[in-house]
Amino acid sequence: MAKNNIFYVLLIVLIIMWGCKNKPNVIKAKQKINVYKDYSGDQKDVIFVLNPGDECKILGEKIAKVYAYYEVSCPGKGRGWVELGNDYEVFSK
Repeated sequence: MAKNNIFYVLLIVLIIMWGCKNKPNVIKAKQKINVYKDYSGDQKDVIFVLNPGDECKILGEKIAKVYAYYEVSCPGKGRGWVELGNDYEVFSK
């Protein structure tokens, strides 16, 4: 009986670890995308622009008013916020 319990506990732990591992953590621009200094406020300051093919690491996610944003870190460009949308692919790397 104890062996079965250990098996099920290990199985559950492995499933949880596998699920956490596959969370999308990269975006790849399909077209030009504005990257903003902050996600809040009515007027957003563009700090740089992603070009098609640029990849950025996703650091977090926020929802403000009716929009949702990813916080991203982009090699050679900096760190900022992009609106969630269809302008990029989201995947695990």
